[in-house]
Amino acid sequence: MKKHLLILSLSLQCLVGSSQTNNYTYKELPKTNAIKLNILSGFVGTLNLSYEHLLSQQWSIQNGISYTQLNLDNTRKKTGLIGFQYSLDFRKYKSAKTAWNGRYHQYFFRFAAYEYKDNKQDSSTQNKIINYKENLQGFSLGYAWGFQKTYSNKYLIDAFIGIQLSVPTYYSCSPSQEILKDYKIKTNEENLATNGVGFRGGIKIGYLF
Repeated sequence: MKKHLLILSLSLQCLVGSSQTNNYTYKELPKTNAIKLNILSGFVGTLNLSYEHLLSQQWSIQNGISYTQLNLDNTRKKTGLIGFQYSLDFRKYKSAKTAWNGRYHQYFFRFAAYEYKDNKQDSSTQNKIINYKENLQGFSLGYAWGFQKTYSNKYLIDAFIGIQLSVPTYYSCSPSQEILKDYKIKTNEENLATNGVGFRGGIKIGYLF
């Protein structure tokens, strides 16, 4: 009888130990990858996707790419903006208790390249059609604050806002800026995505795997 009780006791201890091990594994080794879509970017003609990889309970690295295409059709010519951005983010969550969740702060690097085409026809151009094209490139360094929440260990929502300083690396305009100024056309050389101080923000939904 004592032998049976001893075997039963050892079996129960093994079951408890296994349960504790499973809990430990779940807490310490959560899903380490997430893919996200910025749902606000669509309002400005942009598809924005990112991939976040968990490095530890608090730290992660995130790669993002976005593609923008805004078209404006008028009676004379198709005009618009086309371009892409790449971002590299390093994120630290405030709490080490639960991976992926809670407030965080984030340091980021971004590179942006755009082509803008437009035209003007009014009294300032003597009713001539002035077609012009600009190419803009630049990189940004910035800092963001945010909050992320996971659901059912499968889905997440991520909201953030930040500030960035952008430095231009390339700009060209055809025809020249001097000619455009004569027609009182304002160029995009000072676009905050590639030149100056601007903001970065969004709301993302994602899937953990």
